[in-house]
Amino acid sequence: MPEQILEPDGTLWKPKPWATASAEEFSAARALIIRLNEERRWNPWVAEDSADDLAAADTVFDQWTRAEPDFRPLSDEEVDERLKTLDTRITARVARSKAERLARVAHFDEAQAAARLRLLEREAQLEHALNDRAALGSGDRAPAIEPSRRAAEIAELDTRIDQMRTDVDRLRVLVGDPESVVDEHGRLPADRRAITHMYFCIRREQEVRQLRASVSEIEQRLASKGLDKGDRATLRQKLASDSRQLTQLAAMPPLTEADMCSECVSPSSWHGYTAWGGDFRDIAPCPAWPDWAARLQKARAMLTVPAGKETVLTTTPRPQPLAVIPSGLPIAEVLQRLKDLEVEHPDAEVRRGDRNKWEIWPAAREDGK
Repeated sequence: MPEQILEPDGTLWKPKPWATASAEEFSAARALIIRLNEERRWNPWVAEDSADDLAAADTVFDQWTRAEPDFRPLSDEEVDERLKTLDTRITARVARSKAERLARVAHFDEAQAAARLRLLEREAQLEHALNDRAALGSGDRAPAIEPSRRAAEIAELDTRIDQMRTDVDRLRVLVGDPESVVDEHGRLPADRRAITHMYFCIRREQEVRQLRASVSEIEQRLASKGLDKGDRATLRQKLASDSRQLTQLAAMPPLTEADMCSECVSPSSWHGYTAWGGDFRDIAPCPAWPDWAARLQKARAMLTVPAGKETVLTTTPRPQPLAVIPSGLPIAEVLQRLKDLEVEHPDAEVRRGDRNKWEIWPAAREDGK
């Protein structure tokens, strides 16, 4: 094979004397290796799924070598020295960052930090009200209501919007630059986003791996014989739910630290002053926002059965629901309560109670008890 020289990305490559891989095959193998190594940073399971393709690409890649006249591979000693230098730099950077963080602790202002959270929440509430106002004015929201009622609701919204704008302006003066407000540990919002980004990546990977295992197991069970109709229907429902969640999670584009909320392990784009529960993605206010936190605390208090209130009965007590959600609540609050209850009682069922209430009951056993 005549010697060929390739120049990808400012480097020179040539085939080894015994090579059988063509320039096109080498270029394709190199591109695949680079792409998979980039993808695995966000989707670690890619390396496992593409193990055979990666092994084949490595075989082709190893048939070529660098072609610069003065190029030589680093020795083991040189590699070790570079790693030591890198480790020293990282250690120094971490120490410097820690010293800067500890120095900022003295600048922590509890009132300013609380005002920052109120500002973030008020801005989200204002955005929601403006969107609501636009939808109501265009007729996209509640198209069938009477014109007089529409006008009254718009006027009420305008009043609220003016109040919110006043609050936002006042809070912006009080807070200053929201990105410069430190917490009690001296961390800036950007520092906290780096932490929440790390935890979100871990959470997403764990969830994907669990769902992949679940989907595979359910598919194997459905392919087996001997399942009755009820079990098969339950498995199909579970498969559809897990597959939907898996598709949603796996299709997420890579997120950066700047995409994250500084207060919780969620992307900031998942926050808004509304609540919508999905399989994995929950659109809701940040739980650190004060108004929303107060509503959640109130909802939990309403749904918690006080300890020590049991009544001694001489007869068999009548079964009671785990919790009751009254009718007439806003959709957002109902969804949030259901989400909280799902965490505490993942196998519970929702049943219709008297007076249009929603009752949360333990899942029925197979024997009907």
